[in-house]
Amino acid sequence: DGASIWCCKSLANVRFVDRLESKGIHPLYLHLVRDGRDVACSFQRAIVGPKHIYHLAKKWSAEQQLAYEVNLKYPDRFILVKYEDLIEDPTREIRRICEAAGVDYTDEVLEYYKSKESEVTAKSGEMWKNVISPIIADNRYKYPQFLAPADITLFNQVAGKELAHYGYDIQMTGEQIELNESILMEFDRENHMLIDQMKKSANPLDLALRRPQALLLEKIEARKCKIEL
Repeated sequence: DGASIWCCKSLANVRFVDRLESKGIHPLYLHLVRDGRDVACSFQRAIVGPKHIYHLAKKWSAEQQLAYEVNLKYPDRFILVKYEDLIEDPTREIRRICEAAGVDYTDEVLEYYKSKESEVTAKSGEMWKNVISPIIADNRYKYPQFLAPADITLFNQVAGKELAHYGYDIQMTGEQIELNESILMEFDRENHMLIDQMKKSANPLDLALRRPQALLLEKIEARKCKIEL
């Protein structure tokens, strides 16, 4: 529609940077980092993603490492925004993004929740219900309310290096555990069980709304396998 800039917010993009660059696509990379323990709380209640705290910590840690590598490779096309800074002062942070992207800032961006697009998006599933609400300024440091002390300790144990790198507190609330093969197998079992429980308890409408996307991905995967054969 004549737009000069297009943005994709998929978390998976960080895993395909080399492919993008090899195709001559040289985007501006925006790394939005949030305290991984708050991220874990969100994903434990989401219809997608792992559910066990160990797997959530591993996933978050790996993504931060990949993003850091992108920063090293393309510092002139990389901007880091902390989620906590964004909700505290959205005008300041969005101005930074606009400046990096070479576009003019307007206060209208903070009224996104009034748009028709936000209304449509909010109806696409439980994960998107907040896009018709203003920014929730205190939506931070929620994990002590939802995670057990042992889970916080495990997350810190697995992803402490990345938490510290981005300035998040990593005070240990308990003893670290030995992550041996037996323990990891048990974590895997629990993770699969929690995922199954989430699917069974999910809103049927939410599952139905996600089905077309799943079918599309299945078709793409089948097409890819056919080409490879």
